[in-house]
Amino acid sequence: MTTNQSVDGLKRKTEIIAFSSGKGGTGKTLIATCLSYALTKIGLKVLVIDSDTATDGISLYLLGPEGVEEVPKIRSSSTLNGIMYQYLQQGDIQFQPLEIHRERADDHGVTYQAIISAKQLYGDRFDSFGNDSSIQLDKESYRKVIQKIFDTLREQGEYDYVIVDTRGGFSNESTDVSALADSYIVVTEADVTSFYQNRNLIRYIDQAANDFNKKAVLRAIIVNKSTQFTAATNDFDLDSLESSFRLQLEREFPISYKATHPFPLSFEALTVQKSHRIPIRHALDSDFSYAFLVAFQKILSVVTQPWTKEQVAEWNYLVESVNLAIQKRNNEIQKTELAEQAQLTELEKLRKDNSEYENRIQALNRELAEVHERYKRELVRTDVLAAKISSEKALPAEAESKSVTKSRRSLAPGLIGIFIVGLIITAGLFRSSLFSSIGTSTAPTPTASIEVATEAALPAVIPTDTVQAGEPTQTPVPDTAIPASTITITTTPDLCSPLTATPDRLDNAILITDLTYPKNSSVLPGQSFEKKWLIQNSGSNTWTTNYVVAFGQFDRMKADSPIHFTKDVPTGECLEISILMTAPDTAGTHRSLWVLQTFDNGTRFGFGPENLGGLEVIIFVPSVPTAIVSTP
Repeated sequence: MTTNQSVDGLKRKTEIIAFSSGKGGTGKTLIATCLSYALTKIGLKVLVIDSDTATDGISLYLLGPEGVEEVPKIRSSSTLNGIMYQYLQQGDIQFQPLEIHRERADDHGVTYQAIISAKQLYGDRFDSFGNDSSIQLDKESYRKVIQKIFDTLREQGEYDYVIVDTRGGFSNESTDVSALADSYIVVTEADVTSFYQNRNLIRYIDQAANDFNKKAVLRAIIVNKSTQFTAATNDFDLDSLESSFRLQLEREFPISYKATHPFPLSFEALTVQKSHRIPIRHALDSDFSYAFLVAFQKILSVVTQPWTKEQVAEWNYLVESVNLAIQKRNNEIQKTELAEQAQLTELEKLRKDNSEYENRIQALNRELAEVHERYKRELVRTDVLAAKISSEKALPAEAESKSVTKSRRSLAPGLIGIFIVGLIITAGLFRSSLFSSIGTSTAPTPTASIEVATEAALPAVIPTDTVQAGEPTQTPVPDTAIPASTITITTTPDLCSPLTATPDRLDNAILITDLTYPKNSSVLPGQSFEKKWLIQNSGSNTWTTNYVVAFGQFDRMKADSPIHFTKDVPTGECLEISILMTAPDTAGTHRSLWVLQTFDNGTRFGFGPENLGGLEVIIFVPSVPTAIVSTP
């Protein structure tokens, strides 16, 4: 291999590494791009060659959307198709690598040197040197062009590394390039199809190398998008990732297990890749970045050209950056897990307390029922005793007997009533303590009241045959009248701020405020209430009487729908919308959603820049216990 003197006094040797795969879609281009970035970032001189003139993968990745727009200005000698065309016309080649500037801090942060595939990227451009968008060379001519390019790069010794992205599959654009390179890396996936295709690919590369009287060097196999860990471990351990597949590779191919490197399937890396950015720059804390640096730390441990101390330090800095990012991510994950565990522990404690409170409340309710039964029995006994005394004593003593009976009848329910009130207050305190300790419900805690009626004075004369045992009765809660639902729309200029309608949005609104019954307001069961909003017309259309407010979903709450606007509302004017509704009888949180739309075609529109949403009603209906009123 010919060497030249470099600017730092060392003899520079150019190493050519090709990336191949038995099929497309394995992530070969992404990995080749990341290696080109990493080597360029640490100060090495790198040339990228795209030998895949069919899909232009790495060319598009390096150029980016902005660079593609500049392709018509690129010299043909900077494209592989242009170099091949020159060979057809002149029997010789000359090339000038293209500088691709991606230095911005929010971009790659480096400048690449590359020979892109062609100028007809995305299939909508054609090279200026011919009518055909692809130069078709016979196999022998293609080999000569690739060999001439590689030999020229080695003779010039201008670059430390040449990274070549080949075409996926078994064509000579892949096999010949890999055979002519100093070494090649196969990128695969852990599936049966990829396994057998890679076996044929390596066989064809070896055959091509024999044609060149050389030996192809398989440097490594990267198992990308790996997901399977061994059953012996649940931790993130690269050695245990896809171990069975990698053992099969070792048995089948001329490569050791240590030369197979799994790259985990990483959502963060895929997200970054979609915008043509670099995962090891923009997703430092991803599993992909960690696995990439671990793999190429081993793959590049033996290099053709020794690295300088500064380059080694830059590589170590890149590794440390990834380690710190992953450590930070792991700390955040651990902190989140601890917080979640604490929440689960607190929730379990609250559930246990809730169960205890419920049991105590049930016990109090049972005790209350027993007290109520004792009260009834005492009331009957007192009445019977009064009747017996009044029948045995003489008429002059009848008034005294009645007075004694009245005293007893008043005393027993009074004492028992006091005890009942105490039990109810105690149960209420337990329930209030429960709701305040849970703290996760935003609904207000309902309050309960109980009344114990005092016995009215007995008449002066009570006939013996009219004295009977009293039965307790319940006073039902009266039904609330359900009025008809209405809507009123009036202008409210005081709260409106001037605005300019969005030209490209015909119908749009802004919710200014909830005028009544904000979120989670308490409303008694069956109670009618008037919900009001203040909105503003922010669209370019004038709202006419053909516009309506219509029920959308959840609980209609016995309101009318649809309801027409009663006047025209131009852009910028505010409306006060009022709908008369009735709270459900069922306790709990209830929701109702109302939408704005035109009446003729039902076209809906909403609020804000997204033009979504509607007018929402969220109320809390408490459970109201029935008051117990005792009748002697």
